[in-house]
Amino acid sequence: MACTEPLKTISSELLVFEEKPKIIEGRKIHDWFKVGENVFEYFFKLGTQISWDFSKVKNEPECTKIIDLVTKNIKWIESFITLYPNFRIDCDMVGSAGDVCKTRSGLEVLLNGFKGLDPQFDTILENLAEAADIEDFDRVLKVWIDSGHRPDISPKDIFSNTPQSHWWWF
Repeated sequence: MACTEPLKTISSELLVFEEKPKIIEGRKIHDWFKVGENVFEYFFKLGTQISWDFSKVKNEPECTKIIDLVTKNIKWIESFITLYPNFRIDCDMVGSAGDVCKTRSGLEVLLNGFKGLDPQFDTILENLAEAADIEDFDRVLKVWIDSGHRPDISPKDIFSNTPQSHWWWF
């Protein structure tokens, strides 16, 4: 299927994420955090490649590996999501607006694209959304956009098939 390669890339990046030492020192960006950004960028790329039609991943065998890796690393993934707005969304813009939007859209692919594959994993995803405080992430995004602090998104980052429900792009 068309999504086999992106799923394998996500699995590979999740393995790298798992192996990186997890260090948190103030606002310093360590390797595990950068790999976390890569993971969610690849989830985003998966979403664009399948035109946000998550039924296309439902029968892919690689999903089982992704579910296992996310489950094993759930506390650090939660930490990444919780820290991300404070590390990347500010007036200084240490990352690009496109990167921030890709990360948030990638998170959406994980939360919605992998829902319904396994009942226990559904619970893990629900707990992740709550514990990582996605609502706070979205609140920070909204303030960033509404205050005029979000820089323009590069045309190379904009995909015509991005759904309107991903309001952070628009």
